[in-house]
Amino acid sequence: MMRETQKWLAYAAMATALTACGGSDDKDTAETPEPPQVTDPNRPAERVFGPRPTHTMAGKSFNLYWNEGSGFYFYPGGMVITPPATRPIVITGDEVLQWLDQHHGGESIKNQYVKMFKPGNFTEFDALVYAAENRKQEICDRWGKAADCEVNLEYQWDPGRRSFDITINGDGNWMTAQDYDGGDETAVNNWGLEHIGYFRPDEILVKHKMNFGFAPYPQDEVEFYYQAQREEITRLEENGGKVIVAEIQVQTGMRLNSQMEFETRYIKEYNRANPYESVFTEERSEAQLDDNGQPMYHTGFMMEGMFISCGIEGLICWDYEPDYRIRNVEVKPHNLRPDYYYDGVVTMADVALSLNDVPGHSGSLILWPSLDTNTTVETYAINDIDGLYSSGFYGWNYNWSHKMLFEREGAPYQKLGQTPFDYSPHIVGDMAVLGSPDVMVFQYGDFYRSYYEVQEFLQGDEHDPYRLTRGSIAEPMAPLSEAHFGWKVANCGMCHTPKDMDYGKHPSLVDDRVIEPAKCAECHGNNGAPEGHDQKAGCYRCHFDMVGHGDAIEANFTAHPFEKLGKGQSATFPDPYSCVSCHANQQDVLVGGK
Repeated sequence: MMRETQKWLAYAAMATALTACGGSDDKDTAETPEPPQVTDPNRPAERVFGPRPTHTMAGKSFNLYWNEGSGFYFYPGGMVITPPATRPIVITGDEVLQWLDQHHGGESIKNQYVKMFKPGNFTEFDALVYAAENRKQEICDRWGKAADCEVNLEYQWDPGRRSFDITINGDGNWMTAQDYDGGDETAVNNWGLEHIGYFRPDEILVKHKMNFGFAPYPQDEVEFYYQAQREEITRLEENGGKVIVAEIQVQTGMRLNSQMEFETRYIKEYNRANPYESVFTEERSEAQLDDNGQPMYHTGFMMEGMFISCGIEGLICWDYEPDYRIRNVEVKPHNLRPDYYYDGVVTMADVALSLNDVPGHSGSLILWPSLDTNTTVETYAINDIDGLYSSGFYGWNYNWSHKMLFEREGAPYQKLGQTPFDYSPHIVGDMAVLGSPDVMVFQYGDFYRSYYEVQEFLQGDEHDPYRLTRGSIAEPMAPLSEAHFGWKVANCGMCHTPKDMDYGKHPSLVDDRVIEPAKCAECHGNNGAPEGHDQKAGCYRCHFDMVGHGDAIEANFTAHPFEKLGKGQSATFPDPYSCVSCHANQQDVLVGGK
């Protein structure tokens, strides 16, 4: 009997859709399922998992922040990026692609040395070279200099790092940072861009409405990351070009570091751009209030007489000790993105799939069409590791690095007991090109608990609103039958209104403004809804056809845990909790964080 993950991979090859993927791509053993029956010959077969993504930057655009004075500085717990002070340079994909056609054979410059990126795509490095050669006046304007100022970008291939050495006017300490907030300039100016040190800018794809910046960085930090890259490529060569990860650490839950003594302080002045510049107080009367009128506070610890906040994510306060380790994993290319890469490019997504080749372990992926920032990513995220599935906003973080970062003398994380990993999950798995990291972490996060346990002033989810509901649907008190005029109609609100409801008899229906079908199902059953399946991540990420489900597909696009009670959630069909209430999973594991 073929493993379930392998059957999914075979289905993906036929239907050009990939969700849960297997570890073997042996065509001789793959089973090919029968194609679905099409009742209407004029209507193509439904692909509930959506079409396989096809990416090109043609017709797209991105924002480049190139501010000479914006850079990076360190605080005791890590690093902060100074938010750009000027507006970005807006660049279209078409102009960069046309320039590549005219000067670099129509492909990314890196392809001259390592064949990686398909035509129609380009990297941050390509975009920087294009801007230096074609948008000089705007760069000078962002630097606050005359239009004819010197903007001399030079680059030289360094085979030892498998990357380019870049200098700007003779200085080699410039590095990139990025985010994916849908081209929202306000968000960038409030929060800054995210720097991931050992990523090579010539391996980071530019996506539609992406924001990325180029800024000076301390020279010793640049050299340190370069050395990590050199050691990485040395390992790759010693392994005959195979990517072999010496150690994968798996943590099945996020938890606070038991070795730390935590304290709380009220926030007197909160600096969102850099929470570590916030002013804290022990006096409740001096506390800044949140939108609910409650005093805001941070959890943290004292170090050298200074209160160190855990920050919003609490990353410096987590216990990173793994529950178990998987050693010497060969990561094989699965060539999932022929629209991005030529065959043979290894990404973080391949790590999850390669676990299927390791006895006793497994991994799968799921499609993410878009983020709540209105950024179309059309990418594959990690769905499960060793049978522990994503569930709504319970899911997998991942990071990778090099052991030399652990051993670095004087690093802040050594004092704090923190891992030295860059915050990698914001570059999704199939976009994260790997060299040869020797240490990797998969960390399963209960995001509501992990985020809000640390900073409770944020408006968090009350976890699964249908936790009790789901237990009653199997044996409802007044189940509907096929005789009901709304049989198999998902949206009760299509016929009923809040005025129809006797809220005195329905105490669980706490909101008399909306009708929640999953709450109706508590007494009246699931109204003929078919069973679900073992996928645990947000249902809307794959199921695009939600006819009859109200505003489910339009509203359910949230990807960030902070937005659960804010934008991006349907009031009547919040995903995935209402979905799995009626479409019960045969194996109801970890849905709703259970």
